[in-house]
Amino acid sequence: MSETEKIQTSFLEKKEEITDVILDPHTQITTRIESADFYLPLGLKIKFFYGNELNHLSHHFLKSIASCYAQVFNESWGENWTEASALKLVQQSLMVASERTPVASFLIDSNDNVVGFAWGCLTNEQNLSTKLDMPFSLSSNKKAAALQLVRYWLSSVMKSKNIFVFRELGIIKAYRNNMSPFLCLPIFKAVLDQNCKLVFYWTNLKSKAFTWGISIGWIPFNFFVASDLIFMQGNLQHSYDLVSKMVYNSKSSQYKHMIKNLNYYFCR
Repeated sequence: MSETEKIQTSFLEKKEEITDVILDPHTQITTRIESADFYLPLGLKIKFFYGNELNHLSHHFLKSIASCYAQVFNESWGENWTEASALKLVQQSLMVASERTPVASFLIDSNDNVVGFAWGCLTNEQNLSTKLDMPFSLSSNKKAAALQLVRYWLSSVMKSKNIFVFRELGIIKAYRNNMSPFLCLPIFKAVLDQNCKLVFYWTNLKSKAFTWGISIGWIPFNFFVASDLIFMQGNLQHSYDLVSKMVYNSKSSQYKHMIKNLNYYFCR
């Protein structure tokens, strides 16, 4: 079994052995899949990819990601994505570049179709991009100003060079309940293994994604009044700890209650 296959674990398997795996042979990053019960609907699994692994995704798999992306944003936001336009964005977002390392996980159904996704990019202040990291709806001038603001926040306020830009989280409605923690957990762990604890995220203030960010400890630091866009930042270690409890203690009444509340705000 390849190292990638080891991390692409079906969470239906209970009480997995604790296993060290290499996510990317080029950087020798290691992570740990802890012993736990994972209660997902029958047939669903998570596939996780780090860095150069994303360069080797099949065209069929990329098209499945694009189809899921278009469906999620068309049904939830009333947007007009086609599979072709979504495929272009997916390929752009998951491309490895100098000082930009993408990290992604996908929810897969029993027919091997992508029904959910989460991804982001591990980078630094100098390699933040107006095209890839700033809100799509902003004009070129406003994107440039927003990027300058984020760089100032990163260097002068947070005093950090490295940053994880969390870009996308989406799940088809039929599979949405309880799935977000499972998609986010391997991403957060891989980024933490690179000694990066700072996450940057932008979304619409009225979106369910904003509520999800708040629920795992991300806080707003800038608001665009005209467009309802909001910039958020958070500590990934804190978020990882919260999400881990949601996943690894999914049978306990305490975390069932937490998940129920998240479902009410995020998944309805």
